[in-house]
Amino acid sequence: MKNSLLLSVVTIVIAFSCSQKTEVIPAFQSGKAVGLCNVGASAGRVSVLVQTNGQWRIRPVDDWLTTDSQGGKGMGAFTFSYGSNQSDVLNLRPGRVGRIAICLEDSGIADTLIVAQRGFLSKDVNYQISGDSNLKLEFDIPSSTEIKLLIASSKGASEAAVSDWADSFGADIRVIDGSVTGDSGELNIVGCNFDGQSAAQRQNSFLEAVDFSIEQSLVYGNDWIVCGQMYHYSAMQVGYSDTPSWYPSDASSDEFQCDRYAWQNNLYDILWMKTRGWVETYTDEDGHNWQADYMYVSGALLDKVSSIDILPVPVPGMRHKPLSLVLKY
Repeated sequence: MKNSLLLSVVTIVIAFSCSQKTEVIPAFQSGKAVGLCNVGASAGRVSVLVQTNGQWRIRPVDDWLTTDSQGGKGMGAFTFSYGSNQSDVLNLRPGRVGRIAICLEDSGIADTLIVAQRGFLSKDVNYQISGDSNLKLEFDIPSSTEIKLLIASSKGASEAAVSDWADSFGADIRVIDGSVTGDSGELNIVGCNFDGQSAAQRQNSFLEAVDFSIEQSLVYGNDWIVCGQMYHYSAMQVGYSDTPSWYPSDASSDEFQCDRYAWQNNLYDILWMKTRGWVETYTDEDGHNWQADYMYVSGALLDKVSSIDILPVPVPGMRHKPLSLVLKY
């Protein structure tokens, strides 16, 4: 994707002899934002074309940004590299903003190219870019693809009503009652619905789903999501103030085998990673609140997660709250 930006760097017209022009780069003075480049959480590089009159210099202001040159003259180009901002289980990294100073040698005013890098579940950063300019930057950034995933259950409601609502939601991929529909491209999804199974059956079904995703990822190397109505316990939700009193408390017990097995095999429960606590998605016949709807994603998908939301119940009688996941590549 190419973004062409007309940028606000003002060149000072020199009225005296060229022999008086200093060859020492003036101290950078504060300028204004002249461009915005959004990048993903994985490390990468962006090529930037520069078109202006005279000598220009560039300098990264933040240590996670580097450039392959220090500047140029007139029409030129440079490439900047950015480090990884990927999250893991223990450290959820927020989005961050870096700056690259662009200075016209004659003016000594360093305006700024903004680089906004996504973190886990971070929102896009918006800047107001305005003003006239005689400097033009055009940068090539990786093409972006957005995929919206919807997980829903018709339990307690009309299947037709739930299907009609899911159609109106506009998701690219739907997982309703464990059945996957829609074009997922290279994304592999295992839909689960363990409703009506005993605790032992649910555990075995989940372990089989994880094993299947592992086997397929070894063959195809694609990103994976295991999601749906699973009804098992999450060891990651033990000990929070809002965890129900009936919830198992021994994190080393067999009741939490599902969670441990998934995490040991590079599948992350991103509902827990977002909330870091107890969240209720399903109320059973006995009035117990569960996080029965789980969404595990492979580690490679973490930096591609743009948002994940627990939606209000849209259809009367539904016992599960739908889940929405947006991925950006």
